[in-house]
Amino acid sequence: CMQGGIHPAFNGDAYQGFLTAARAGAPSIHVHAFSPLEVCSGAAARNVSIEHYLAELRECGLGSLPGTAAEVLCDPVRAEICSDKLSSAGWLRTIRAAHAAGLPTTSTIMFGHVEGVKAVGHHLMRLRYLQARSVRDQCRASV
Repeated sequence: CMQGGIHPAFNGDAYQGFLTAARAGAPSIHVHAFSPLEVCSGAAARNVSIEHYLAELRECGLGSLPGTAAEVLCDPVRAEICSDKLSSAGWLRTIRAAHAAGLPTTSTIMFGHVEGVKAVGHHLMRLRYLQARSVRDQCRASV
């Protein structure tokens, strides 16, 4: 899993350069890289849509997207633990765009901090809904 983080010197081209370098060194490697926050930052730096940017990253060799920085997909909890990251809706929108681009994803959850059982349940239900919607969309596209 490759993650470069958010750095002021990283423009959208930097993430593409990381992919190109990885694929040049190991052409058959599956590259699982870039959090939804990194994707959004790269797209914003290039002034392109998330969908367009994901297509460019895929062309450079991106194979799948880690669902890191999900923390807990419950905005009151996010406001307390990671207010500088994407909102729940922004994270989910980016993952959905990755699915639409044909990129598989993973997801994480951070628990044992300030969230309660309801927030964890909310997180899991949002992921379940996203997965069901993505699978439905893929089935429709294949018909």
